[in-house]
Amino acid sequence: MAHLTVMTPGARSLVQDLGFTGARGQGVPVGGVMDRPGLMLVNALLGNPPGTEALEVALTAPSLRATGSVRIALGGTLRGVVRSADGAERALASWTAT
Repeated sequence: MAHLTVMTPGARSLVQDLGFTGARGQGVPVGGVMDRPGLMLVNALLGNPPGTEALEVALTAPSLRATGSVRIALGGTLRGVVRSADGAERALASWTAT
């Protein structure tokens, strides 16, 4: 089974979705990702349902390790580097999936 392992978390990186709705009357805030349209667009790039959870990065980027075959996408102003098992690196631009 393919998965991502967090090697270093990055400051204020959180797993987010579209948030919980329907309970404001009981004092539960909606919460969720800060950029709702961005989350939906990144999920569309990957072929995921619009509200699929994602890693939201606020201050510094995390370092992740993929085991197996995974797809990732970046949104907002993020840029990343993908390093393969043989050490080769390639840039990953914002609003792209690989």
